[in-house]
Amino acid sequence: MFGRTITDKRELEEFARGYTKAFSGRNAVSNVPVTADSLAESDKVIAYYCKGKMKAGFVYNRRPNRYLLTLDKETQIGPYQKELFKEGAVETCAMWKTRDFSFFTLRVWVRIFFEIMKTPGKYTIAGIYPSHGMFEYYTRNGAKFLDQGDTNRKLAVFILPKMQFMRSFLFGVRERIGKLVFDKDKLRHKKIN
Repeated sequence: MFGRTITDKRELEEFARGYTKAFSGRNAVSNVPVTADSLAESDKVIAYYCKGKMKAGFVYNRRPNRYLLTLDKETQIGPYQKELFKEGAVETCAMWKTRDFSFFTLRVWVRIFFEIMKTPGKYTIAGIYPSHGMFEYYTRNGAKFLDQGDTNRKLAVFILPKMQFMRSFLFGVRERIGKLVFDKDKLRHKKIN
C-alpha cells in the first residue's frame, strides 16, 4: 500500500517510462532527465503497483542531489548554503502517477512524510509546477524559491523547513477537500431549489 523501494534496472527503466509518460501531455521540461541510470544514483526510488503494474512513484534523497544539478551554484544555491548543507536538507522529486492510480495522497504522501521525519536535517527541497493547485500553499508558508519555474513547463524548485513543508501540504489538502464538499453542497442546494 505504501510502495516499495526498487533497485532492479528493469524496474528503474519502467519507473522512468512511467514518469515520462505521466508528463508527456503537459509539454513539460524535466529539470533533470529521469533515466534508469540517474535513478540508480538516488537514495530511494519508491514505486507503487496495482495488479502487477507500476502506477506511481517518487524519488527520495537524504541530501539534495537531483535539483542541485539544475541550479546555478552562485546565484541560486549560494544564498541557501546553510540550509542545504550545514543544517541538512532532504529531497523529494520525480513524483508521478497514472490517471487510474487512486488514493495518491494517502498512499504516496504518507510514505513521503515517514521518510522525511526519520531522516536528520531541518529542511526539504522539492519541486512543483507553478500552475499546480498546491503551489500557493507552499508559497504562503514561506517557501524560498531557488528556481521560479515556468508555469506548466518547468518545475519551480523550493526549500522549506520540514515541518512547514508537511503543514503546507496538509493545509492545502484540507482546504481543497473543504472546497469540494462546499461546492457539492452548493450544487445539491441548487438542485433542490
